[in-house]
Amino acid sequence: MRITCDHCGAVFYTETNVVCPACGSPYADDAEMKDAARYEQQKRDYDLESEKEKLEEQRRRNELFKEEIEERRSRNEQTQKTRAFANGMNKGCTFLLLAAGAVFVIGLILSFVFSLTGKNDASRDQPESESVEVTTETPMRKVEGAFGEALDAGQYTFKIDKIEKTDAYPWDATVGHTCVLIHALFTNNTDGYLDADLAANVVADGIAQHSFYLPSGYKDFSSYVPKGLTTEGWYKFEIPDDTETIEFRYGDWVVCRFTWDDVE
Repeated sequence: MRITCDHCGAVFYTETNVVCPACGSPYADDAEMKDAARYEQQKRDYDLESEKEKLEEQRRRNELFKEEIEERRSRNEQTQKTRAFANGMNKGCTFLLLAAGAVFVIGLILSFVFSLTGKNDASRDQPESESVEVTTETPMRKVEGAFGEALDAGQYTFKIDKIEKTDAYPWDATVGHTCVLIHALFTNNTDGYLDADLAANVVADGIAQHSFYLPSGYKDFSSYVPKGLTTEGWYKFEIPDDTETIEFRYGDWVVCRFTWDDVE
């Protein structure tokens, strides 16, 4: 232990000197030394306990992170299965409808021809029918707008109706940044299924920002949405506090601008 001599002021270590090496004076009595040693031991115990608490907190954060990753993986697997089933059903229904329509059209043509000729060979004089391509595809278009506007991109309509501040738990937020939760609505404008879980980014002053996993109680967008229906979902992003221009980019077609005044 490093101490100061009460007689001459010299500084020395008790481990290597039983008396002051400068003046030869003895230092504190046994009781005082014991108190000092006890204080040092208590300090070391306190530091050790604090380090244990930090390690335990880090372990809890790691466990939470692993749980979120596993939940995300499980959700993605279920999404892929559901999407494959929906696509299979959609293709099967489309094929049956096209086949039924073709049979119906052929029946009408044959009935019309036989009613005009009244002969069994009337089909030889039947004019060739023009083939008509039936499509359910809706063209896409780029669209830009502001917070609260319904942005019609063709196949779907996208609208941000709520933005609120939140914390970055279980991670630490970047200094000078604020985490926000963004709530949006997605409407399927086609007559088939659409995937609403598209890539989304927040661009602040031209720079893409970091995204976070959603906290408990907030859901992602659905992997598929039936025709004509509307679904909702959340996003979580970190945005610099001094940002002047903020854009939310959804998929390849939608850009929605908002400001800090729109954040609750």
